[in-house]
Amino acid sequence: MTLPTLSDTKAPLPNYKDLYNAVLNQNEILEVETTRLNNIYSTNNREAQFTLPKYQFYVRINFFLWLIYYIVVIMCLYYLFFKENDRSPTNRIVITLMFIVFPMVIFTLEYFSYRLINHVATLFSGTPLKQSQNNVPPFSILDILPPGYY
Repeated sequence: MTLPTLSDTKAPLPNYKDLYNAVLNQNEILEVETTRLNNIYSTNNREAQFTLPKYQFYVRINFFLWLIYYIVVIMCLYYLFFKENDRSPTNRIVITLMFIVFPMVIFTLEYFSYRLINHVATLFSGTPLKQSQNNVPPFSILDILPPGYY
């Protein structure tokens, strides 16, 4: 008795290439549908959609405040250099540098004074001081630029 061989069965062989392509097509359809449903029902980035307009509003306000500040500075410097003549040139240059450096340094000074007052108040009240995590350097070169550039 001999065992039947593949050529004896006379059954057509399946086309594995077509089956492979069909599976690839189904996987692609499933991936597209999964992505579509994730985009519809996902809560990812929902907070960003609500905070981005609010953030952009504050960036615009901050830009206009920078603009107003430098317009006032230009007016003051015009008065200092062209209208008033009783100050020495070195004194005028120092005042000009103070006007230019002020917006870059004021946040650091305010933050330092806030932390000092907070530390002294907690020392006198006897409550433990809760240190806040601040990863921002106290003086950054980015403070020079107007908002929207960083």
